[in-house]
Amino acid sequence: GMSLSKLSQKYSGACTRMHEACDLMYESLHDNNGNPLTDVEPAIEVVTSCRKWLLLEIDLIRECVKEYKENESASNKFKT
Repeated sequence: GMSLSKLSQKYSGACTRMHEACDLMYESLHDNNGNPLTDVEPAIEVVTSCRKWLLLEIDLIRECVKEYKENESASNKFKT
């Protein structure tokens, strides 16, 4: 099963990657000269890409906490 410390590690990894995604989004919303993108389509593509990445990490957190709870419930069934 998943321990509390392993669950915390999973949360940490997902949150770290979400920070990386947001940093990359900020950088990608600027051109090579540091000027912000002014065209709608490229800006939307950057935001959409970041959103997909964030949703993947959020789903990972959901699945990890569900797995932890399922394992916790299963192990409690065998305790007397």
